[in-house]
Amino acid sequence: MQRVLAVLVSTTAVIAFLATGCGGSTTAAPTKAEFVSKANAICTKANQKLEAAGRTFFKGTGGTQPTEADFVREKVSPILEQELLDPIEALGAPKGDEEQVTAIVAAGRQAVAKLEKNAVLLKAPPGSAKDPFRSLSRLARTYGLTCGGGSQE
Repeated sequence: MQRVLAVLVSTTAVIAFLATGCGGSTTAAPTKAEFVSKANAICTKANQKLEAAGRTFFKGTGGTQPTEADFVREKVSPILEQELLDPIEALGAPKGDEEQVTAIVAAGRQAVAKLEKNAVLLKAPPGSAKDPFRSLSRLARTYGLTCGGGSQE
């Protein structure tokens, strides 16, 4: 389970960074520095929630042990969507970076969808061909995300 949490934390950092660009906000677009700072803060908070969920979700309660699929469905997906991707998307993309940010967000949403279809991917080594967050990590690192470090390629 520790390995799963490590993958999730590094992945969350990447995802956190990515979700912007699709918002239809009428407020002024953030600068890249503002965006990165706010996205990293959102990412840190989401990472903390994922870590807490991982520490408590698999503790036996005397009944049937939950599976990775249960964990993804009940904890990982909602945290990534509601606590990471949606808030980052709401930031809006820095002017001129809309395509980059849109690609990052799309990669984050694709990673969540892959996990929902195959929760065992939580155990994939970071940066491996099976890592659902590999593309997201690469795009986020390239853009400048630092929260969580992302998976390695």
